[in-house]
Amino acid sequence: MTAKAAAQLRPDVAPLLDDLTARLTELSAWDAPAIEAVFHEVVTRHGVGLGKLAQPVRAAVTGSTASPGIYEVLELLGREKSLARLRAALAQIASVSERSSP
Repeated sequence: MTAKAAAQLRPDVAPLLDDLTARLTELSAWDAPAIEAVFHEVVTRHGVGLGKLAQPVRAAVTGSTASPGIYEVLELLGREKSLARLRAALAQIASVSERSSP
């Protein structure tokens, strides 16, 4: 993962990533339109812009800050790999948060 991508995985995005991961886990159809709908539900629920969620997801699943469309990337990676990478990013955020806590 590039340093620029790792910088996207901050504690403030953990609730967004956690919510997205939970909702994607329940998704019946794993295709770009269904994934996009979940992204929009999450950003609406949290009252943030799409970039606040899409960039950390891009970093988590590709290790970079640039990629093709994130919905298509998730679709092509598949459910299991995508969810595994999102969970790994959440674990990384939690680990960094624990080390930096007094």
